[in-house]
Amino acid sequence: MKLYLSFFLLLILSFDSTCQDNSEQPWKKYNYNTFDWQNTIDSIIKINPNNAYLWQQKAMPYFKNGDYYNGMKNLDEAVKLDTASWLGYRGFMKCIFLKDYTNAITDFKQIIKRQPNAYEMDHSYYFYVGISYLKLSSLDSAEKYLNVCITKLKERTHYLDWYYSGILKFKQGNQTKALEYFDVCLNEYSHLNDANFYKANVLLSLNRKEEAYSCLMKSKEDNKAGYSLNEDNIIYVDYPFQVKMYQIEDLLKNSFAK
Repeated sequence: MKLYLSFFLLLILSFDSTCQDNSEQPWKKYNYNTFDWQNTIDSIIKINPNNAYLWQQKAMPYFKNGDYYNGMKNLDEAVKLDTASWLGYRGFMKCIFLKDYTNAITDFKQIIKRQPNAYEMDHSYYFYVGISYLKLSSLDSAEKYLNVCITKLKERTHYLDWYYSGILKFKQGNQTKALEYFDVCLNEYSHLNDANFYKANVLLSLNRKEEAYSCLMKSKEDNKAGYSLNEDNIIYVDYPFQVKMYQIEDLLKNSFAK
């Protein structure tokens, strides 16, 4: 038993000195879906309960497997211990995984005060606040935050900044701007079936049915080929306003039925 404890004490000292070096993270020898991952982290947390990164690593598999209760319970511990490092990540989880948009906004507004130029998963904090307000149909607030994203220097914009801004403009009834933004998005990612679907909706509202049909057929083709929002976590969860094949087929059927 003494040798066992000494071994883990050495692991903790090594972990603390190298921070997040993969070679010093013994749980990563295992698949995150296994009990070995959790058991190894639990053993280290017992010795070093104040390491926020350990709590985040314990939380992560729960989120990926849809167990949001246990995921958030452990992630909350990480945020308590190191708010600066993990509050933005928790906001991301609330926005994208839990669809808890109100509390996602609260987390991001708090961390924006401390880190206004920070990013989470390749997107600015303003991006997540913007799409959270968009899902809550608070369009003026969504516009305020999404405008921050699309008014950055060109090399810092992301095609999803334009995608969500296009949806916002469509919801606001500004079809001209919506088309403009979807075209910018598609210029950056021509196979984004989601953008072509919403662009088709805008064109239908303008009675430009031939163009709308072309967009829908392109959307259907790209969706069938597997193109969608090119985000790492899309294999675990649907993103806001992610388009499914049934939506494309329903719009085709309802708008172009013979």
